[in-house]
Amino acid sequence: MTVALLAGGCANRPPIPDWQSNAKSGLERAVAAYFVGNSRVEAQEFALARAEIARTGRPGLVARAELLRCASRLASLVIETCTGFDALESDADPAERAYAAFLAGRASAQDADRLPEQHRPLVAAAASPASDAAAIERMPDPFSRLVGAAVSLQAGRASPVVVGLAVDAASAQGWRRPLLAWLAVQLRFAERDSDRAAAERIRRRIGLVQGTPIASEPAPYRISTGSTVQDAANTKEGHR
Repeated sequence: MTVALLAGGCANRPPIPDWQSNAKSGLERAVAAYFVGNSRVEAQEFALARAEIARTGRPGLVARAELLRCASRLASLVIETCTGFDALESDADPAERAYAAFLAGRASAQDADRLPEQHRPLVAAAASPASDAAAIERMPDPFSRLVGAAVSLQAGRASPVVVGLAVDAASAQGWRRPLLAWLAVQLRFAERDSDRAAAERIRRRIGLVQGTPIASEPAPYRISTGSTVQDAANTKEGHR
């Protein structure tokens, strides 16, 4: 989800307030830092951006920023409660609540109209592995593509095609954290299909990104779900 904190400017519009430009650039830097694996910088940039937004006294805007932060984690297959948004949910708009449900894997077809257009097919009643893959492939924005792929994975519909789209999106942007997460899922799919050649290629890619060649098979990739752990390779449709 792109959080539209910075309004478009033109000659006949008033100047953009400082808080908007500061918050937008801060959020962009926070997401970029998280994706390359720099959690310390991400936390600093997000705190500064959140403080800028909080100056408005508008909890709904702060809720959007919290959702963006949670979406960046989901894109990297870190599944956890969006506590920052939960604290503001009572003051959030229906669209923000629907997006929070989407990130948590709880959105339904009734929420579709409140979601970003590119993500609506993923909550359709007739959603399937094929329709998910087609919808994600149409998404031009790599961030949205990663979030959509993660939602599909949570729903048990992510096919190897979807995983490949996520890998390519993260790779093209040089986003180390989500790339490693999705390569690990891709590795489990290759191992499931007994495709040893593909598995070795993926291990070499993981080693290249990590800077440490992999000499043996790594442990199965797991998605953190707070107090429990769910093996990404055990999704219902992802294994078909």
